[in-house]
Amino acid sequence: MNDYTDFDDLRLYLAFIKSITVDYSNNDVTFFLAIPYDHQEAKLRYVESELVFHGVREMSFQQNLNELEVPEFYRSAVLDIHDDYKLNPGEKVIFLGVDWGSEYYKWHFVAKSYELLELSGPVPVNQLTWVA
Repeated sequence: MNDYTDFDDLRLYLAFIKSITVDYSNNDVTFFLAIPYDHQEAKLRYVESELVFHGVREMSFQQNLNELEVPEFYRSAVLDIHDDYKLNPGEKVIFLGVDWGSEYYKWHFVAKSYELLELSGPVPVNQLTWVA
């Protein structure tokens, strides 16, 4: 399976994941995360954000809750076609590569749409108390 090494369609590289919420009544999946504001900065600042997938029909995301570090996104791809998924009109496959301690995970979501919402202005990483 392709791991989309050179892709970062959602600009999530080095974004820390605080939590994942699955809303089964609306078929939404929400990630609360902190995204680097500008990768060119000498000391990265982060923007707390929500990444929401709407109308999720299928998802595949393994987790290892035994790891003692905050997981982070490594790459992302938004695809109109994928060999492993039959898509309905308007659906996309969203691939997320996640670095979680000693493991690398490939997460897939089939969704109608997605949005990225900024919740705060850029702050230094040491001001994000949930990032250990």
